[in-house]
Amino acid sequence: MTVPVYIVSSNMIGQRKKLDMTADNISNANTNGYKKLGMDFQEIVSRQKAQEVGSFTHHNGTFYNFTQGGLERTDNDFDVAINGAGFFQTERNGQIHLTRNGHFSLDQTGMLVTDTGSPVLDTNGGQINIPADSSTLIINRDGSIANQNGIIANLGVVNVDDPQKLIRTGEHGYIYEGNAPVAVENINVAQGFLETSNINPIQESVNLTEINRTYQSISRLVGNLEDLEQRAIRELSRMP
Repeated sequence: MTVPVYIVSSNMIGQRKKLDMTADNISNANTNGYKKLGMDFQEIVSRQKAQEVGSFTHHNGTFYNFTQGGLERTDNDFDVAINGAGFFQTERNGQIHLTRNGHFSLDQTGMLVTDTGSPVLDTNGGQINIPADSSTLIINRDGSIANQNGIIANLGVVNVDDPQKLIRTGEHGYIYEGNAPVAVENINVAQGFLETSNINPIQESVNLTEINRTYQSISRLVGNLEDLEQRAIRELSRMP
């Protein structure tokens, strides 16, 4: 593979990665608390005999866009949205998971769980159990949970020192392998609301069309360059 073909191919690979990422964003546009993925590319200029022949496209990785999603009213007492920084703590297979999806419910034992059945944790990392005789349930702005008898638990809302080091899991949550998460000082949650994704599906669809068009153009260019190379090789082979 010659340098021009290699350069153009690197751009095609980059467009393919953007295509997959954008499709993933679109598929999660209706996922509660989902955060948009972005992609970081670096152009590396290549020179040959002091003449610039183009630039390689190097994929530096993806990043999370943690801008706030919208708050959608549900009037479900167990739905909770974080307005601002932070994540809910949940537990799965003995490991702490973090999520922005506050679509909670009670299991058969009265434990507060996620929509996949994982326990929601309190400020001490313990499970939250709602007494069976609770006639009312109020989740205050500061994350405290109260029934008619008073405070019964406090939602564990935490943050991490570098959100870009979060590792996404299959339950639309994250695990963190850096320093231990720390409690958010000024918690701001809203009962009866869910945070929507921060994805604009119309804009992402436009992006998908543009990326696909660019990918197809680059693919044709690679084919043309390869044809030119083969033609040049044949011409050279005929020379005496």
